[in-house]
Amino acid sequence: MLAACVVTIQLAACAHGGARLAALATPSPLPVATGDYPAFGHAPDFSWIAGRLEHSIACTYIVFDHTRRAPWGGRLPLIDAASLTQPLPSGDTVIVKGDFERLGAGVCGTPAYAVRLVEEH
Repeated sequence: MLAACVVTIQLAACAHGGARLAALATPSPLPVATGDYPAFGHAPDFSWIAGRLEHSIACTYIVFDHTRRAPWGGRLPLIDAASLTQPLPSGDTVIVKGDFERLGAGVCGTPAYAVRLVEEH
């Protein structure tokens, strides 16, 4: 009987606050890149990289160059501790800002780029 009362109270509380919880769970959109960024490229010091996201089972990459002589084949693995790129599908063009991670991204490759900020392009 006590368990039934607890369940009833929890259901009533959930029904009352459900709309508020749904509003809190909605992810906020990413900022849109302002400035003159190319579709593919990077800053000379790699403080930003413009390119296309590429998700695999375990890794996320940014493809920033399609030329044969591009550093690292024009693709770097991303270390995204805050999961900023996770909701974005493969093929989205973005600007990522961050720094190189010396230790790399494990099976994803070395060097890797530690993401601080993602902006939609």
